[in-house]
Amino acid sequence: MIGYGFHDPWTEGCAIIARDLALTLQDQARVSIISVIDHFRGFRRGKLDDITTRFLDSNYIFRWPKKFGKYLMIDKMVDSVKLWRILRSINSQHEIDIVHVYNISHFLTSAIAKKLLGKNVVAHVVGLSGAFDIGDMLSNRFVDAYICTSEYTWAHLVKRGVPRKKVHIVPPIIHITERHYKKKSMTSNDSFIIGYMGHLYPKRLPLEVIVKIGELLEKRNNVELLICCPDNPRNREISENMKKVLSGFDAKYHILISNLSQYEKTKMYASSDVLIFPFQEEITGMMVIDPPLTILESMAYGRVIVASKVLSIPNIIEHGKNGFLVNPRDFDGFKNAIEYILDNSTTLEFMRENARNTILEKFSPGTISEKVMDVYESMRS
Repeated sequence: MIGYGFHDPWTEGCAIIARDLALTLQDQARVSIISVIDHFRGFRRGKLDDITTRFLDSNYIFRWPKKFGKYLMIDKMVDSVKLWRILRSINSQHEIDIVHVYNISHFLTSAIAKKLLGKNVVAHVVGLSGAFDIGDMLSNRFVDAYICTSEYTWAHLVKRGVPRKKVHIVPPIIHITERHYKKKSMTSNDSFIIGYMGHLYPKRLPLEVIVKIGELLEKRNNVELLICCPDNPRNREISENMKKVLSGFDAKYHILISNLSQYEKTKMYASSDVLIFPFQEEITGMMVIDPPLTILESMAYGRVIVASKVLSIPNIIEHGKNGFLVNPRDFDGFKNAIEYILDNSTTLEFMRENARNTILEKFSPGTISEKVMDVYESMRS
């Protein structure tokens, strides 16, 4: 059961969380890290060049690390035999203090690290997998501490039998710089842009919301809709339905279907004035990173968020202060919130500043690295 790991749609988000934490610990906390990862789409060789890395390749060709450190962070495991060989090799050359495991299922990975190597094990849970299998339950025996990314995930783990004292809430790291405030338009002019980034599945972007936004666009000539979604057959099919709906209104819209790079995503954030996330209750049964990285990244750019009251979003968005919260099926609520922002430009600037400050205060590299080191040190003492 060792690795159904970071399969789509988790791949990119999990890689970002793991990479940013590893780089931050190495830079700010002076932690030596060896990363063991598997190749998968969206995560190529070279992305962790600043971190000593070994790869779990199907052809048994490994890039041997140049240095060894005290902490080992594991991103994805697909083969327990290869994993055991790699861990044994690393441990024989330099003593490992902690094995930090990034998996959806931690059972065999933690068992190998704990029972065969006798190491302290941290299991990192970045969201909900939609299921909690027998492997997860058995892993409690081998995991010394769980790190989860939100209060919602914490409650999920405790409900499934993980002892409260083992679970620590450590949000993902969000980097922020002065360039986040620069606005570069991806559209034809300087219209007010309503943005959405993510899959077009009904649980994430209901067609009813598109209808309400179409009504708004028809009344407001200076407002446009910008949708960016990953390229896959289902998104293409749904996008055609959305185009049919929007064609019934006198509306300006852009639907970009592409697997955007991180740089291209930042241009999308910078182009939008407001970003919407009309998630439905059913999203809690899907594989989803919580809190959604897209929301956090948008806030880092000082963008106003209009989002549903699901997952841990209400713990991040303070209604009327750094964004707006809407009940999941209140489709008129999304339209009304956007209209309020359009009619209150002063409020827009106030909320942009608050959104940015929220990220600076709660998700900065320094804050998060301290939380992780507290977990590490509690295990070593």
